[in-house]
Amino acid sequence: MYYVGCDQHKKYSYLVCKDQDVNHIDQIKLYHNEKDKMKEYFKALPNDSIVALEACGFDHWLGDILEEIGLAQVPHFGYEIKIFRL
Repeated sequence: MYYVGCDQHKKYSYLVCKDQDVNHIDQIKLYHNEKDKMKEYFKALPNDSIVALEACGFDHWLGDILEEIGLAQVPHFGYEIKIFRL
């Protein structure tokens, strides 16, 4: 199981991925206009992974992608996602 913190911006999302022991797995910047690359990234995660999705006004499409793939998502506020990076 991986935990992914997703810090969304207008044109891109910054993702940090950690395992259940809080070991750093990956971090990546994915651009919103490259939705196929975003889908590939999320599909490559273990099925039981959880994505902490920043609660903002332009994230509905990303939530739809995660739901389509079957990944659990938890809404969080931006400052909580930034703490996840530590």
